[in-house]
Amino acid sequence: MKDLFGYFKPLLARERVQPPLWLSAKPFLVAGTYTGEKVPANVWQMGIYVMGPGGNGGNNGGGGGGGGFAFGVIDVNPGDTLPSFIVGAPANSSNFGNGLITATQGANNSGNTGGLGGTGFCSPTLRGAVTADGGQGGLSSACSGGGGGAGSMYGKGGKGGYGRISGSWSGGGGFGGDGGEAHFAGSGAGGGGAGIGNDGGGSSWIVATSSGGGGGTASGGSGGNVGTIEGGMGG
Repeated sequence: MKDLFGYFKPLLARERVQPPLWLSAKPFLVAGTYTGEKVPANVWQMGIYVMGPGGNGGNNGGGGGGGGFAFGVIDVNPGDTLPSFIVGAPANSSNFGNGLITATQGANNSGNTGGLGGTGFCSPTLRGAVTADGGQGGLSSACSGGGGGAGSMYGKGGKGGYGRISGSWSGGGGFGGDGGEAHFAGSGAGGGGAGIGNDGGGSSWIVATSSGGGGGTASGGSGGNVGTIEGGMGG
């Protein structure tokens, strides 16, 4: 709706409805503090999400935990200056608006135990709030456990795969799917896919060059007797 001069009238907060699809995005991927960002023309609401950094895994130890996730919708007017926000470096949290939306980092491994995933928080004053924990890093008994997946709109991040056999590679957790286990030296397991239950496949139990498929919209299969597709390395 426009006023007498042809400019769009600001919508009242109670009249703003979250769209079924966000048509544009501006990611900030480099760690640091950002200030002075302006709201573009004809924008009255923005969906903001933050993700915490992942934890460190150990060499032949447990995998690092995945970072937390949080999302919320803020009401804005064109030309507004957004509050400052932080893209977290390793061992630090990410946040928007001095804690309005926050995601903590995943924990580092502790020996053979994988680090716990980070958490997310969104102020109850915001619309459309979604939070999700990161997945725990994979356990290790003989090789590095897979890293935990970050939390996301799909829910909690997937767990890292179990580092079972020396000289193999376990799969990293995905956006909900768990990383697969590597069962044979020289093989790799598939990484987790998007969505809970869409797990990466485990490697073959008998062939070194056979690796599990990555989890997609259905679970990845175990590796067969041939094949050379490797999953993500843990650690």
